[in-house]
Amino acid sequence: MAIQAPAAAQPYYLDPDAAYGTADAPSGISALSPAQVFSVRPPPSEFQSVPLAPLPPPVIITQEDGSTQLVTPPHADIQDFGPQYDWDYHIAYDLDGNAAVDVVGSPEQTARRFAPVAGLSGMRYAQRGWVYRQAGGPAVSVGSVKSNVPRWGSAANIGGVQLANWSGAANSVMPEGRLGYSSTVGRLDYSDANAKSGGLTYGPSVGGGAVRYGLTSDFTVESQLQRAPDMSVMGVGGIYSAGQWGTVQAGATQGSLQSGAGWRYELGYNVALTDYFKLGYRAIATEEGYGDLAGYTSGPAGSANQRNIVTAGVPLGGGYGTFSGTYNGLRDQGAFTEQRLGVQHSLDLTPRTRFVLGADRDAVSGDYAMRMQLTMPVDILSGSLLR
Repeated sequence: MAIQAPAAAQPYYLDPDAAYGTADAPSGISALSPAQVFSVRPPPSEFQSVPLAPLPPPVIITQEDGSTQLVTPPHADIQDFGPQYDWDYHIAYDLDGNAAVDVVGSPEQTARRFAPVAGLSGMRYAQRGWVYRQAGGPAVSVGSVKSNVPRWGSAANIGGVQLANWSGAANSVMPEGRLGYSSTVGRLDYSDANAKSGGLTYGPSVGGGAVRYGLTSDFTVESQLQRAPDMSVMGVGGIYSAGQWGTVQAGATQGSLQSGAGWRYELGYNVALTDYFKLGYRAIATEEGYGDLAGYTSGPAGSANQRNIVTAGVPLGGGYGTFSGTYNGLRDQGAFTEQRLGVQHSLDLTPRTRFVLGADRDAVSGDYAMRMQLTMPVDILSGSLLR
């Protein structure tokens, strides 16, 4: 049997520059918009675009009877790496940022003035801030940011720089061996979040950090640290997942502000009783003298107080979203100073877009509030602006 090979095929190379020539450079709104058209370039990793090896050329096989057959040798399949979406970061438009509590099952709230893009490498502009993120790695944020803290911690708006690899939601356990961290330094930001320009107001220089580590697949340990003039805060806690029996969160924080000092304790529990009913409970006890960045301007707590929060959610089915109810009660010196009752309806408009409408009323003061929130990944908004 004789084998005759034709001329070898020429190798083919992936040229990422060919997808974006000089003549197609962005102009007009594409050049001014924070979300610009860019060529698809893989991140610097093991999956980086490289020249492809030429396909094996076909060969002609001559059989014993004199007949010939064209045969192509087998070659390895090319693996397809599809797009990866990350829900850790999203845009949230909130008309009332003072909602009593996040309803069970709703997305985690983010800073209204800063929402970085996850899953894309490079520099991006967000609300009054810039963020540089490496796909699958940490993000560096510059501008008005909200400090990342555990669920039992206290967050604050800071104008400065943040380095974070805060993977996973703050109310869920992390995979075993996974480390999440966040560090923020700058000045307390008291600026009006609704102002479109100007109105920047900053306080003293502050710093804060938090760490989460998946000790096991069911238990995550957490810590928090905050520093400011005449203030020091340090806390430890954790999250335990009991499977179908729910998730338990607990934390203890020691805070000293000015001449006061005290402790803040929090215990939380979330469980899905059935496929159609979710229940959550949080108990917070604050000692006299406690202070942190969230209440830096108001000074240390003047007296001990206790807060109890109950949330319940019922899926409506049929694509009608989830209806939820909340109760938020605050006792100060043995008397109720706040008893807020609220309802909320959340609806998934698309698989990646959620709309929330809620209202609550304080039975003690008679005050009421309404809020509306639209949550979506940043790439959806970017794509709509360029169409």
